[in-house]
Amino acid sequence: GFALDICARVAGRSANCSEWGGPAKPLPSGGVIISNAMGNPPRIGLGNVVVGKAAGDWERALALANDSIVVLQSGAHDISLPPPGHEKKVSPLSAYRHHIRLLAHIIARVQAVNPTVQFVWRQTTHLLLEDAKSLKAGASLCGLAAGRARAFPGTNPLAIRALNEAARSALAPLGVIIWEEPALLTLSAPLGAFRDPQHHDVCGAGSDRHDRSRGSRCAAARRKGEGFAHPVDATWARMGGLSEAITDTFFDSVMGCGRT
Repeated sequence: GFALDICARVAGRSANCSEWGGPAKPLPSGGVIISNAMGNPPRIGLGNVVVGKAAGDWERALALANDSIVVLQSGAHDISLPPPGHEKKVSPLSAYRHHIRLLAHIIARVQAVNPTVQFVWRQTTHLLLEDAKSLKAGASLCGLAAGRARAFPGTNPLAIRALNEAARSALAPLGVIIWEEPALLTLSAPLGAFRDPQHHDVCGAGSDRHDRSRGSRCAAARRKGEGFAHPVDATWARMGGLSEAITDTFFDSVMGCGRT
């Protein structure tokens, strides 16, 4: 949601919003650049970036991001149940701590060669607390048998807290700005702010895909600056308002430049 919120806000302000396919593709210049590296393939997270050949590729790419603000986030995918056909996750929280440390090493090396890049870590957001009814909806979204318990491990607030503590302890000493408000606002948000157990932005599920789904079409429009763009009645408790409220805090507490 955050990246699409930004796209909607910069539209018409001499800035462009473009997608980047990752280190195998040329890095676009200027404007807002979105990459779904952590979520592709889904339900893996940081392992998509910090393990194997990908780690070196991303390190070289980030070293070229001169005079840039790089916002990174990963968490829900890291501890969710693995996609069908993938190996089982044995200890996802331990794996997350290990992967965060690998990311810290990458950031430190990038900082050594490119001091003009500022890294921001967006803390993992809380999911909607599940009752018996929403457990079934969560299981359906995950492609599991309806009603299977713990379809989304991230609905446990203690799990999200553990993710965020691991990220904070590993990255803050490097001068990475830790963006805390995404976790704080989602933890305190009411039911009406969530589209489903996971999503609280305007587009919802599918915004990272390129098909004819509602989420995909909504995301395509927002990347062009069309559609919902922070109306005055977008409150924290309404659909889409929570994501916009989180984005407001990026300008307030992270950048210190006021809201747009």
